[in-house]
Amino acid sequence: MKNKSSILFIFTCIVVCFLLLYGGCEPRKFCPFPEDMDFEGIAPLSDNLQTDIYIDASFSMVGFVNPGNSYYARTLQLLERAIIAGWPKGSRTFYKFGAIINEISREQALEAAFRGFYCDPDFKSETRIESVIDNAAKDNLNIIVTDLFQMDADVNLLIEKLNQKFLSKEISVGVFGIKSQFRGRVWDVGLESLNFHYDTDGREPAEYRPFYLLILGKYNDIVHFYKMMRYNGLDSFQGKNFIIFSPQLVERLATFENSKIKPGKVTQVLKILENSQKRRHLKQFMVNNSSSEHYFESSIPITFLDHMVQFNPQKICMEISAWQWMANLKKRKGNTKKKQENPMSGKMIPSGEVLRAIAIKNIGIAGSQLKFKTEIDPNGFPEDGTYCFKIVFQSLSDSCSLPQWISGWDMDQNQISTWSENPQQFPGNTTLNLKSFLNNIWQIIYRKHKPKIAKLYFYIEKG
Repeated sequence: MKNKSSILFIFTCIVVCFLLLYGGCEPRKFCPFPEDMDFEGIAPLSDNLQTDIYIDASFSMVGFVNPGNSYYARTLQLLERAIIAGWPKGSRTFYKFGAIINEISREQALEAAFRGFYCDPDFKSETRIESVIDNAAKDNLNIIVTDLFQMDADVNLLIEKLNQKFLSKEISVGVFGIKSQFRGRVWDVGLESLNFHYDTDGREPAEYRPFYLLILGKYNDIVHFYKMMRYNGLDSFQGKNFIIFSPQLVERLATFENSKIKPGKVTQVLKILENSQKRRHLKQFMVNNSSSEHYFESSIPITFLDHMVQFNPQKICMEISAWQWMANLKKRKGNTKKKQENPMSGKMIPSGEVLRAIAIKNIGIAGSQLKFKTEIDPNGFPEDGTYCFKIVFQSLSDSCSLPQWISGWDMDQNQISTWSENPQQFPGNTTLNLKSFLNNIWQIIYRKHKPKIAKLYFYIEKG
């Protein structure tokens, strides 16, 4: 009896295997992905970072060191300390620039806290920051110390150079503005190239003269440098501001990870895609042919980057793409015993017609959550089947604005003729063309990168 039972068990296993192999059961069909799913994220903090420090040696800067132990002089002393603390394995190179650029030693860079550094006639006649941009390496952290005092033509040339070399890449621009004690002349104001004496003795910190650290590099490197400057003593300075212009607004494009989905007349499933539970950027649903309203509401967590332009959470646009799965399930001719072709060999076909089946409404950001409602119209699908939708959320061109401090630090050049007659009214605590310069940087970054907030995929099986 025992032998008969064993034979029966073996025979049953053979029959089951035969049925599975030769058409007794169809293999499970999984839908493929319509495209390579790349999800932009901020590059990690660099380890062995090369930092290049460019110090403006033109005569317009000497007023910052005349008062002695000014915020400017102390900032120069903090620079190397912050870089060593942030990147112990990194290296540093120093440059002196004005009309020309020269590499200098660390000891020569320390002299920038004193008047003699700015007395070389080869440097003091003008400031060519655009030449520094030409010299800067895209893979390094570049820190440019300057008063950013540029005439219109200089600003246009500087923007052009930044655009060509940095703004079209995945590189961020940090602007660290610091108001410092000052006693000296402000040179080349406006087209008239007027010179005004400005002295902060006896003035409040709000009336100190601004200088800037213009920082070019990866977002995380810029933020880390800023933190190291603060930790090493810059937090005690009054009158400082910081902003970063980045091709990205979020730490990484938002996904369904830790999201909340509230379905209405739709069913969430896991059977359309293989191993779909590991895909944090997509959801799968089934809808039937009933006439009742089909929808689901989504609440997606978003992590915005720090120190960025001011973002209006209600000004969001979206782009929707759609595909239809055309599966290849036909058996090969002439041999019915051949296995079916791999259902994964089917194709996702782009379909503009399918877009009428879906509508995204009530889009907005509340706190750190992207919220929207997805309505599905079963009658909008051309037939029963499986469909994929990609929704990309991004900011509108007018959704971001510069912080108020930039307007407050910007010099109104329309008043230059008034100041020439009343030089005591000259606002030495402001910077010529600052707002125009920074606004141009942001507009170029937006046009080239159109910063995204989220990229999500919905698979819907209808039928």
